[in-house]
Amino acid sequence: MKNDLGKTIQDDLTKEYENTKFMTFYYMTFPTVQVTDGQPATDADGNYIYVSDADKEKVKADAEEAVKRISAGEDYKAIAEEYGIASYCQETNGYTGAYSEEMNAVIEGLKDGDVSEPLESTLGYNVIVMINSDDENLKESYI
Repeated sequence: MKNDLGKTIQDDLTKEYENTKFMTFYYMTFPTVQVTDGQPATDADGNYIYVSDADKEKVKADAEEAVKRISAGEDYKAIAEEYGIASYCQETNGYTGAYSEEMNAVIEGLKDGDVSEPLESTLGYNVIVMINSDDENLKESYI
């Protein structure tokens, strides 16, 4: 049994997140930075070292092709392995409002099984595969 403070906190969280959708998605990154030992490479000043423009175009084309293949029903984890990006991908839990404005707009529009178009970020092109767009169990565990 919760004490009064615990109940008050839970009631406040329940109200705060009443209309918030919690979700699980697979976040894929097709890096446009050089990678050393699995980490983004930096120069002596700590700035990311980017791939050439030609390589960046190839990375973008790979991300676009992956979106087409996933949309056609291919397994997104197998595609991540094939493109050699599996170590830059992860299944993520979150909720609407927890990300950048651009990413929130994208994830809010995805339904279970949907895949986003590539989103350009500082480290590369990101693709989101929605696994569960309204995860009530996750919401309950958060609150």
